[in-house]
Amino acid sequence: MDIKNPTFDQIIKIFNGTGDKEGLVQYLKKYYPIIANTYGQLYSHKDSDKYFGSETIKNIIDPQAHQIMLLAISKTGVSRELIQNEYGNTGVRTLDRLHSEGIVFLKDNRYFARDEGNIFPTQRDTKELVRLTLENSYDLQGFEDQTAGNFLSFQTEGINLDK
Repeated sequence: MDIKNPTFDQIIKIFNGTGDKEGLVQYLKKYYPIIANTYGQLYSHKDSDKYFGSETIKNIIDPQAHQIMLLAISKTGVSRELIQNEYGNTGVRTLDRLHSEGIVFLKDNRYFARDEGNIFPTQRDTKELVRLTLENSYDLQGFEDQTAGNFLSFQTEGINLDK
């Protein structure tokens, strides 16, 4: 690979890997204006999506804050009482830290994640998020004896057949 002259595909992978959508758009506008125009037409509907910042993603994949963050990103948020009942004082301290850092905010006695919209983490963060979710939230026994109210589904946009 020639790092001084990366291919178009390599540039796309770099920007997508870092989650820098704006950087990708600027790069395309500068070096590939026709592709940038097409890209803009195809993906303009995504401009209304709000992206979670790196601090939010960092806390979603933090083992101590993971479940609290999953509750906080829901439409209904999470109450302090639920955190106390489920996770005890350690959970409340984690919630207080998230609140003091501005990662979650309090509205009508419920805590919500700072941003709204879709989550677009890097592949490394996605892998960690899946791992934590499987370890903490997936009940295989409940699925096998059909008492679980939900199930696991996996979707991918590309598969590396070499691995």
